[in-house]
Amino acid sequence: SMAVNMEGKFYFSFLQEMVWKVRTDLQKAFPDPTGADYDQYLNWFQNHAIDSTITPQLLAKWKSTLMYHKNHHSDFHKHVTNENDIGVNVIGWPAGQFKAGRNAATIIRATNKANLPVNAVQGSMHWTAEELHYSLPADLDFQLTRSCSQPVNLIVINPDITWYINDQIPQMILKHKYNIGFWVPD
Repeated sequence: SMAVNMEGKFYFSFLQEMVWKVRTDLQKAFPDPTGADYDQYLNWFQNHAIDSTITPQLLAKWKSTLMYHKNHHSDFHKHVTNENDIGVNVIGWPAGQFKAGRNAATIIRATNKANLPVNAVQGSMHWTAEELHYSLPADLDFQLTRSCSQPVNLIVINPDITWYINDQIPQMILKHKYNIGFWVPD
């Protein structure tokens, strides 16, 4: 089950972060411990952290906090019980000045006009600034976030980069949401 905070982000404690930061072997094995590598790093942490650098008391406190987040998942993510509970995470590159980015931004604006909750989730960028053009967050008429706290994911990307879904969006987010792919061919 999920362990997330109020923003819809994964529970990633200071203790987990400190262990990861001091161990280059973990940084190589789990380069994105709060995103794509979350499940694998959490598994390693639960099973091996005590053997490496953490005292049993610290680990017990960490496990207690993790269990709280898991057991209170419904407090952190909205559940759909009626039409007023619908909200959308528009995932892609809504700040991008290219076709998929402009489409994502248009969907975000339309969702706002319909008075539905919407998160404009800006994906990680794998291209250089010379390859693509992006608007600065201050120039947008909506706020960018990395939070996927709404119950519906609308993933707006080009068909040739569908790998992004499995590579960059943690399976926990996809598993517990209603997912819609909106392919934008160039």
